[in-house]
Amino acid sequence: FHREAVALLLRHQVIVVSSLLQELTKQVGSGSRAAADFANWILHTVVSKDSRLARLPEAQQMLAVLSRVAKEAQGSGGLSQGGGGGAPKVGGPSAPPGPSGPLTAAAGPILTACLIGLRRGSLNKAVAAVAPKLKKGGDKLDATMLAEVFRASMSAARSEAPEAEPVSMEWLDCGARTICELVKAESAGEHAMLLGTFFRTMGAIITKIFETNTTSISNGGQLPLHPPHLYRFLITLHWALTGDPVLEPVQLSILTAYCSLLREIGPSAIPSLSFTWLELICHRHFIPLLLTGKNSSKGWAMYHDLLMDLLLFLIPFLRSADLSEPIRVLYRGTIRLFLVLLHDFPDFLADLHASFCDAIAANCVQLRNIVLSAYPRSMRLPDPFNPLLKVDALVEVSHPPRILSPYTAVFQEAPFVSFFKELEANLRSQRVNPQFMIQMRELLYTPSSTPLPVAVNVRLLNAIVLHVGMHAVSIGLGKGAPVVPVASPHVDIFANLAFRLLDEEGQYVLVNAIANQLRYPNAHTHYFSCLLINLFGESRDECLKELITRCLLERLIVHRPQPWGLLVTFVELIKNPRYQFWQQPFVSCAEEIERLLTNLARNCLRAQGGKAEKV
Repeated sequence: FHREAVALLLRHQVIVVSSLLQELTKQVGSGSRAAADFANWILHTVVSKDSRLARLPEAQQMLAVLSRVAKEAQGSGGLSQGGGGGAPKVGGPSAPPGPSGPLTAAAGPILTACLIGLRRGSLNKAVAAVAPKLKKGGDKLDATMLAEVFRASMSAARSEAPEAEPVSMEWLDCGARTICELVKAESAGEHAMLLGTFFRTMGAIITKIFETNTTSISNGGQLPLHPPHLYRFLITLHWALTGDPVLEPVQLSILTAYCSLLREIGPSAIPSLSFTWLELICHRHFIPLLLTGKNSSKGWAMYHDLLMDLLLFLIPFLRSADLSEPIRVLYRGTIRLFLVLLHDFPDFLADLHASFCDAIAANCVQLRNIVLSAYPRSMRLPDPFNPLLKVDALVEVSHPPRILSPYTAVFQEAPFVSFFKELEANLRSQRVNPQFMIQMRELLYTPSSTPLPVAVNVRLLNAIVLHVGMHAVSIGLGKGAPVVPVASPHVDIFANLAFRLLDEEGQYVLVNAIANQLRYPNAHTHYFSCLLINLFGESRDECLKELITRCLLERLIVHRPQPWGLLVTFVELIKNPRYQFWQQPFVSCAEEIERLLTNLARNCLRAQGGKAEKV
């Protein structure tokens, strides 16, 4: 069975296809393993690509015999696809290695039959005909057989020549749509459970394949699964399952299982699939299903987890100023994704901003600004440069924003449970216990075995700042008082952290945590804006004032957008003579810094007709 010779003879019509198929059927029926492999290759490379040949009785008979032999062989381990004799492996869907061993012999002929049906426009009929062969004699479909269809379609697409890319896509589309039709054929009560098991099995297969090939990939070897093929299969499968009216009642279960699969094969698990994975989570058909409509109540949490996986994967790379080209491209794609979310789903970013800020590296200022610039779609922002703008007179500053980020999760961790109880008790008291503040400092700093300076627990400090600010705002709104920092335990905590307990590194993290709440007009923005300006005005430490200015400048000099609250805070700081901003030594310590501040102030005050020179 020399495949190249037979392919050449068939191309020049030296061999009659019907006679070849008839002879092969006899040999397959007699139990020839090599004939079965060769017959499967003929179906894959010749018959499935010509609808006229697919209608031949000999082709249908050979397909039936192959399926029968495969079913009989399953009990003894199945037939090996694509390994017949010493012939070269020109075609045939040989499966990539997976946790369940080689591809079962049933999947190859079944997928070929379905592809023939797809080309005829009758895929549902073809699936109905082959479904009994996949059930192994039972009444219910096994999820492992769906996984075999996935492996068969990936292998068939990979075996095609590079110039036959459209044919490769056909195999992938056929596999995905076949799985959808097989699931639909089951009883309605089985759909969610069957798909959940299938997606878990598929995730295990993909992960196992890449784990067993890590060495060859790192040495420049070829990927066992072609990422564009995996992308095409998963997108087609997602579109087929979520767009079918029969499966609409279990659409949320489908999305949950699909997101679980994406998290299992995410960048941290399989870095070589990072670009494919990013394309999958930002697909135009995927995002709206999770963030809008009836699925949004749970879809927001699922998409939030996917974005957190992406940001946490990028953090170690982005901390270095010298980015490799792949990381640079991945980060650029991440920024574009967040820009799309800012434009189309701003409420999602606005309500979950705290989690994203925790996961964004400190030097990724533009990405953080994108998150903080989001505001509810129903709101219209007042002009931050309007000279007549009175922030405290805005109706919005008397309403707290909605916070959906699970920022209190850090307080549920073992070292911080008792600390959180003491924090709540101190916020309800008249004064803050000095011993409690010392304990807070000890928790914020984690000792290091290296000679490097101690590191600040950024996540914990961000949670403390947000929680204390929210508590202060809720008390102020409850009393009907203005939402501004007044003498209280809340202000004592911020003052102790800024003036006494934190070193320069800790002060910078604290100022950034406060600046993360300078967003659209709301009670939190107003409170934290007043707090930051008051810290600047009351501080006797020039370094702290310089840190506050540095934090604001870093966020203002990058590309747009800039958060509304950030602009309002900076304009107030440089315009109000009470804070003597232009008299600070660091403003004129270097000509470049003074020029930068003057130009920035001129741009901010131009609409107000104010002076950008020293007041």
